[in-house]
Amino acid sequence: MPIKVPETKKLDFFEEIHGQKIADPYRWMEDLESEEIRAWIDAENALTFDFLERFPLRKNIQER
Repeated sequence: MPIKVPETKKLDFFEEIHGQKIADPYRWMEDLESEEIRAWIDAENALTFDFLERFPLRKNIQER
């Protein structure tokens, strides 16, 4: 069953550092106070925890 991951937007953002143009398409993710990144994190966490709860060996790993 394929996993549907939350879409992660990429911006057309560049920064110049020491004369080099550097792409940083995920710069928006650095603002942990933004509603947009909080929603993305919540969606990623929901996906992760849903997967882990159904993982048959999780209990064995937790008990180590």
